Amino acid sequence: MVLGLQVVERDPGSILAVRLGSLGWAVVTTVEAVLKSRLGKVAGMATAEEQEALNQALKAALDLD
Repeated sequence: MVLGLQVVERDPGSILAVRLGSLGWAVVTTVEAVLKSRLGKVAGMATAEEQEALNQALKAALDLD
């Protein structure tokens, strides 16, 4: 099992949503457990900057740090 986030096409207007290039917006408040067997093909890769922004947003949403 892995943790996943929903990626939406339009900016949801939340500081806890991170832009992932042309893929859309990762909404951190939608973190959920996902079975690896239910994952499809890779849609793209986040840049180092996007990964860091996601890390910071997850820490804020989950009250870590």
